[in-house]
Amino acid sequence: MSFGQVETPVKWSFESRDLGNDEAELVFKATIDEGWHLYSQDIPDGGPVRTSFFFDKIEGFEFVEDNVEIEEVE
Repeated sequence: MSFGQVETPVKWSFESRDLGNDEAELVFKATIDEGWHLYSQDIPDGGPVRTSFFFDKIEGFEFVEDNVEIEEVE
């Protein structure tokens, strides 16, 4: 007998919103299968693996604020 795991229990969608004044907001939404969890970006060291985002540098763009988490339960 063997067991396997679902390979993609978290599905991500992405949206960008033009805020005017040469600014945009990036929105990432995770849809998580029942029974699975996604950890915060703000987990203290020594805890489970936190969610991380890595962005390539793009000439002419800069990040002006840190990521903000919003929990939305449907």
